[in-house]
Amino acid sequence: MNKNNISFFNEIKKYKMMCFFAFLNVFLILLDQFIKWVVESNMNLHDSFIVVSDFLRITYLQNYGAAFSILSGQKIILIIVTLLIISFLIVFVIKKQIKDLFYLISITMITSGGIGNLIDRIFRGYVVDYFDVTFWPFNDFAIFNFADCLVVVGTIIFVIKFIINEFVQNKNN
Repeated sequence: MNKNNISFFNEIKKYKMMCFFAFLNVFLILLDQFIKWVVESNMNLHDSFIVVSDFLRITYLQNYGAAFSILSGQKIILIIVTLLIISFLIVFVIKKQIKDLFYLISITMITSGGIGNLIDRIFRGYVVDYFDVTFWPFNDFAIFNFADCLVVVGTIIFVIKFIINEFVQNKNN
């Protein structure tokens, strides 16, 4: 195979990865917004119901801050910080041409979760939270949402993949 063919196939692979990144982002953002719409449409503020006994409740809250309500009432700061982080990650994916599926999925989860909560802050003025874990040691844990789960799980996947790449694989070289 000559260099032109290899370059062509690399371009196709890059295009497919970018399409995957865009499609998965849109899907996860729409899913997040749909869940929040269902909660807001069917529950009154502070209403709660058991999903799994002694494990999980759905409790509708409006969060005017970030995680654990920190920076409550600082909507503009939260919007700016979120936009900066999301922009950085999107540019990172495009510029670095991320081809590793784990990195791409983790960054997609982080960006879609961030965008989901950003949409809430901009259009609702607050973030809709609803997951309320009720088992020890998390029974007093903050109520959170699907977008928060995406950001946390995406970050964990990214860190694990980074550690594996930097410490385990480099040790073998």
